[in-house]
Amino acid sequence: MSEYKENLIKRLRDKYKAYDITGNHNSGLIFKEAADVIEASERINQGYQIVGSIPVGETEYVLGYNEHNKCATWVTWACVKRNNEYSYYAGNYHSDMKVATLDMIDRAKNSLKGM
Repeated sequence: MSEYKENLIKRLRDKYKAYDITGNHNSGLIFKEAADVIEASERINQGYQIVGSIPVGETEYVLGYNEHNKCATWVTWACVKRNNEYSYYAGNYHSDMKVATLDMIDRAKNSLKGM
């Protein structure tokens, strides 16, 4: 992993480790701290590196980063994997890392409430 990516992941973990996104479903722990779900990925969608994800059932809520897009550096998508292929949909684009990360967390929480 490049030093740039490592530093980005470290910043995300350090900044958001205080956000508790725990929830219970079927007597099991679904979420951990945000720091535990933010990790580097080799996945890229529309030029965005996937840097975080929260799985909820069959859907995964992902956080993407694209340093070249100055207007919308961050994005969150809902994502499903079928036949070893990822399908991203319902993108929310952001210029602020905190807003994007909280959006990913909120989308996952809202999805959990519907289960």
